[in-house]
Amino acid sequence: MTHLRERKSSPRATADAEFAKAKTEWLALQIAKHKREHVLASEADAVLEEAVGIRLKHISSIPALLYQTDLPGRCRAEAVILQVRQAIADECQRRADEYERKMTGRARTC
Repeated sequence: MTHLRERKSSPRATADAEFAKAKTEWLALQIAKHKREHVLASEADAVLEEAVGIRLKHISSIPALLYQTDLPGRCRAEAVILQVRQAIADECQRRADEYERKMTGRARTC
């Protein structure tokens, strides 16, 4: 009886078990995606990029809408919008760098 307990599984049985586990994980991801509980990062990035682009396009059109006949006023408004857009970009970059440092630190402690 002890020789039966000590006997290792065959390579075929090991491969079958790994395949079944991978198939189960894949199926769980497909179900989650179908239920919209799971979204690919690339899909989320694309939606976010599109939303940001739409906002930037419309924000950039504000000076032309407000100052149709006042060129100096339009130039001042464009400068303010450019300054605000740069401040937003700088803040986003700062937060991304901070998050990356935090994630890199976590990877080292694991």
